[in-house]
Amino acid sequence: MNKTINVFLIMLLVVSGCKKEDDDPVVNNNNNSSSSTIAQDKQNISNTFSSMESCITTLKNGYGATALKNFLNLDQGEVLAEDWIEDMLDNIDDLLDLDAIDDDNRFDYSGNTGTYTWIQSSQSWNKNSNTNKIIINFPATEWDQSNDAVFTFHSYSDISLFYDGESFFAPKSVVADLYVDGTKVFDINGIYSYDVGNATPIPTNINTTLTFTPYIISISAQRITSKEFEADITITNNSGCIITLHADVRISHDDYENLDETDIVEVNTIFVHDNMKIEGYMDGSLLSYDDPSNTQINAMTDVELFYTNSKIGELIFQTNSNNDDKVNVVYMDGSSEDVEAYYDPFITNIEQILFPFMGDWD
Repeated sequence: MNKTINVFLIMLLVVSGCKKEDDDPVVNNNNNSSSSTIAQDKQNISNTFSSMESCITTLKNGYGATALKNFLNLDQGEVLAEDWIEDMLDNIDDLLDLDAIDDDNRFDYSGNTGTYTWIQSSQSWNKNSNTNKIIINFPATEWDQSNDAVFTFHSYSDISLFYDGESFFAPKSVVADLYVDGTKVFDINGIYSYDVGNATPIPTNINTTLTFTPYIISISAQRITSKEFEADITITNNSGCIITLHADVRISHDDYENLDETDIVEVNTIFVHDNMKIEGYMDGSLLSYDDPSNTQINAMTDVELFYTNSKIGELIFQTNSNNDDKVNVVYMDGSSEDVEAYYDPFITNIEQILFPFMGDWD
């Protein structure tokens, strides 16, 4: 299934739902076709990748990533503060009853409320039961002498569910945040519901907003019918960088306990960044093939590229002169090129951008 996976990676990385309407060649003159030249279309694709690189640079330079890098003391992918962090976590285990999660299948929020403060001189925690929240004061870095980071678990609620012969508690709502030196680094605000009466009580509605400064990530997912699901993700910094992803999935039955990949009927996706959009479709029958041919992949998927709502091409699998299977962009005039022309420099540039955090990717 490697080729199938590659198709959907390309859908997400290039720029991804609408249903497959035909298997005609890309050359056409419909009203949605681009009026730009092929050279302009290629430049627009390149510009989209450059824009994504800029957004990732904004993330890397943001307060959230900087705080994380400092806390872990990251050096080219190596966590230099690992021992210090493990010591703090081991010590707080004596006060926070986290073992109950394993023992009782439940996080005891009310039983753990209080203010937890790291004492630098004794390398230990102090707890004060003075609040109905969970507040943790700790150093933002190994070299800090003061507790300049504050994690606050504002509220939490759960619901009892029964699955596979035992009860467990799943989150219904959660509100928490992390500040360093008075500036927000991270927060989460989520609400969740489940199919309580089902033998397999899957989530039926998920609404979560995450902040990782400067980015805000909104996630929503819902079960439309017993066999239809949809999800939306929006990532934005409210200053020019915005990515949206919509996906909907239809399955053949609602016996969730016994679902496997061959029970997927179809998947539709829309991925948008700036003026570039990919609309994608996959016939679930493709997943029944262990090693689908290019012809089968192309017949059961439809991946179309749009710029300012005008179609500029589509993605298909083709075999090159070296007998290698490649994902190609087929432009509106029928010409094509390997997506690696865009993908390879993009990955190289992202590796360079994230090198201080992740080091070499090889």
